[in-house]
Amino acid sequence: VYDSKWRVFTRWCDTKHVDPCKASPQLVADFLLFLHLEKNLSHETLVGYRAALGHVLRLTNDLDLGNNQDISRLMANLARDTQVSRPKIPDWNLAFVLHTLREKPFEPMLQAPLKFVTLKTAFLIMLASGRRRSEIHSLAFKSVLWGPNGSKVVLKPSLDFVSKTDLANHPRSAFQSITIPALSEITDDISELALCPVRALRIYLNRTAPFRKDKKQLFISMKKGFIGDIHKNTISSWIKNTVLIAYKLGSKDAESMHCIKSHHLRSLSSSWAFTRNCALEDILSSCGWKNHSTFTSYYLRDLTLEASDLLHLGPLVVAQSRS
Repeated sequence: VYDSKWRVFTRWCDTKHVDPCKASPQLVADFLLFLHLEKNLSHETLVGYRAALGHVLRLTNDLDLGNNQDISRLMANLARDTQVSRPKIPDWNLAFVLHTLREKPFEPMLQAPLKFVTLKTAFLIMLASGRRRSEIHSLAFKSVLWGPNGSKVVLKPSLDFVSKTDLANHPRSAFQSITIPALSEITDDISELALCPVRALRIYLNRTAPFRKDKKQLFISMKKGFIGDIHKNTISSWIKNTVLIAYKLGSKDAESMHCIKSHHLRSLSSSWAFTRNCALEDILSSCGWKNHSTFTSYYLRDLTLEASDLLHLGPLVVAQSRS
């Protein structure tokens, strides 16, 4: 990565007829401004260029870019100038998708085709957990623990799983388990229970039991005769397909839905929990974030437009809490 960034710098220096190995702080500043103004690179990318150039110039020119005050002030100004305006309105309507999951072909789950049982269960588990696709993918079948009278389910990752936020010398620092409460504890409405992740998971495991064999993962392939484990990308495709199927069934424009990502469901889960006054500390803990800025800057979405529709669906399980 540093080599590629250094090559960009050397090519730029060639146009200026200067020796890149003898670059001055002013020359580096001009280069960073060029990347910002002409190439529209983000501040995070500029930080990478600064580190790459500093790695070489510290050896060739005794120039410490990391402690140069002029460069530091420039980077601070560029950081303010390149604040990313992140979309606050969801890319798709969660309430609409959940409404579709209560109807055919997803219900009744005991008779529905396994494809739709799988899609619905994966969708509800990710929504209920607020976790990453890799963490959902890592969940172990033999570690499933059911609460008394089906009041909750506790899910744990496989022993060899290392989360994105885990430290090499402190494994499992961020991801111990997922605890999902059941909706049956607070409602007996059949239509509302259709969105209960605990119910969906129990039915899914019963439906897949005949051909699960020695599979260690909680979620297994829908393909007949497939003997391997699914990839984490499969979880993403299941989430995307669930949204697309819901939109097609509802005669909504699914052709324009090109940017559906499983990460969006993580945003919606945490955002609805926040909207329903779930404690911020609980949201951060459930979703595996160490500080609130990650949530507020990258994941928080404005659900005002669909809030009434979500409330009309009844209680939901999001970010490991009932909302």
